[in-house]
Amino acid sequence: EPLDVRLEQAAKKAEAVAQKLVADQGRGTVREAVRRDRQATGWARTAALGACAFCKMLAVRGAVYERDTANFRAHD
Repeated sequence: EPLDVRLEQAAKKAEAVAQKLVADQGRGTVREAVRRDRQATGWARTAALGACAFCKMLAVRGAVYERDTANFRAHD
């Protein structure tokens, strides 16, 4: 592949990685807030526009997630 195509692919990948790192910080903030809040019983997930079927399914379940049931790695 030409260099310009590879550079464009690398830029898109770098942007996706940066977006995931930012989103991971937000997820960590929510987990920590729930952990510290003694009145919190859990939280609801949200799905982005264009989310995969699995993420959409998790989001429509509502506020059923707790620390012990929701700790898995999110995908890109």
